[in-house]
Amino acid sequence: MTADTAIVWDAHSCLPIATGIDFDMLRAHRAAGFHHVAINIAMDMTPFADVLKALAWFRHCAEQSPEYLIAGTVEDVERAAREGLLAITFDIEGANCLLEEPAMVQLYADLGVRMMHLAYNLDNAYGGGCHGPNTGLTALGRKVVSAANRAGIVMDCSHSSVRTSLDVTSHSDRPVVFSHANVHALVGSTPRNITDEQIRACAATGGVVGVCGFNLFLGQFPSSAEHMAQHIDYVVQLVGIDHAGIGWDYAYPHSDVPLAASEEEYQKYFIDGVTSDAQISEQGEAYVPLDQRVEIGQSLRRRGYDQAAVDKVMGLNFYRVARACWTRGRS
Repeated sequence: MTADTAIVWDAHSCLPIATGIDFDMLRAHRAAGFHHVAINIAMDMTPFADVLKALAWFRHCAEQSPEYLIAGTVEDVERAAREGLLAITFDIEGANCLLEEPAMVQLYADLGVRMMHLAYNLDNAYGGGCHGPNTGLTALGRKVVSAANRAGIVMDCSHSSVRTSLDVTSHSDRPVVFSHANVHALVGSTPRNITDEQIRACAATGGVVGVCGFNLFLGQFPSSAEHMAQHIDYVVQLVGIDHAGIGWDYAYPHSDVPLAASEEEYQKYFIDGVTSDAQISEQGEAYVPLDQRVEIGQSLRRRGYDQAAVDKVMGLNFYRVARACWTRGRS
């Protein structure tokens, strides 16, 4: 990557996991200046058939448009930055869609998945979720981490229990990230935010913490770019400039409930003060608006960050992790 082309990277945002949606909602990411966004295609409660249908629809829409590029390699992201496109990869939030078969990891990699975590808030066959009793990585979970390392998929510890996240950082032979998680020391009201121990363990692998714009995890209603910058600065002061990034977790307007999941099934994943987007929106906007991306950089500059440091936070750190991990796979 040339010095004058700083990639702007969102490590995680959300479209409805459904077919027939307006994929061009993602134009808001282009308008905000992003060159890459990772879009989730599965959560633990999402029925397997819906995962496949949504992934097929997302790929179809991206391939039919000159505005988007499905990125299989970091060179694809570089091309998107040069040509003003939005590079898209996919991520998995909870490994239930693997059907307890580690060989499925490579299949998802071949379809464009470049990041995954094991458990979405609640414990499953692979490890502990952040709302569970703090269980660790299971034997099956260890097999999946190894398979992800081989396939070129970045291991993500967002939504994981403390113990599982520490186990993943120990077991992985490639950088591990928290794609969208804020700082527990600043906002301790939700178990989705991560401790200093988790931040240090992530950084020790060469990984990155993606600060998100979800108001509940920022502890303010509404939140702003300044609040996001505060969490970024905390991470930087704790582990250094190479380990902070952006994972906006922006959810484009939709019903929270995946296609075939009941409201009851969906809501059981949101406990201990973490509620659905619809409930949060009753208190105002659920997220810092995407168009405040530039203001995050401005806030960091006011804190004394130079432009090179801002560029790392805005995308080059996650780009570095991708270079270290994606090349492991076949696709």
